[in-house]
Amino acid sequence: QGLQKAQTGAKEQLNKADQLYEEGKYTEAKKSYEQAKSMATSAGVELQYEDSRRLEKRLGELDKRIARAARDAAKDKFDIAVTLYQAGDYEKAKALFSEVQASGADIGFFKKRELNRYMARIDEDIQTGNARQQQAMYSLAQAETALTELKGADTAPLLGEDARAKLDQVQALLDSAAKSAQLLAAPDAKRLADQRALLNQISKTRQAEGEK
Repeated sequence: QGLQKAQTGAKEQLNKADQLYEEGKYTEAKKSYEQAKSMATSAGVELQYEDSRRLEKRLGELDKRIARAARDAAKDKFDIAVTLYQAGDYEKAKALFSEVQASGADIGFFKKRELNRYMARIDEDIQTGNARQQQAMYSLAQAETALTELKGADTAPLLGEDARAKLDQVQALLDSAAKSAQLLAAPDAKRLADQRALLNQISKTRQAEGEK
């Protein structure tokens, strides 16, 4: 009875390993196959011939499948990191590049060369990106202040050249912020869009007033 119980337990573990294998969870499947084999060996029982044959066959091929899955995952992660880098999201890109590097997966000669190139420069890019982001935020704040003055001022003092100069100043500030728009957080990007809309509205209002 004890041997039958051990054999049943090993069979259940084998079934679990088969399910993990079919789901593509190769690392977990390998552990389960090894556990099923260990359970049978420790109890001195044998699995059915077909079960034993399948177990040994899959254990023999799982290392290759695990390596292939790790390589494919690393390549996908590398491609995502490159996309993030090109969008200026250097912090997230660095995190993914680091994961790819730490995995040790074989991503190919050219991708590995590119990975090393990105890792060599990304800290500097992060610092540059932070500086650009700070400059964009400063321009945004300056534009907001100027727009508030324009919006709240009486018409007379800001007609003609004074109004035009102020509008040009705001336009230049918003253009400066827009150059680093991809580095702005979503709320700040919305502020930039709102300020552009407000500038356009004020410009049209001033133009209409000047034509009266």
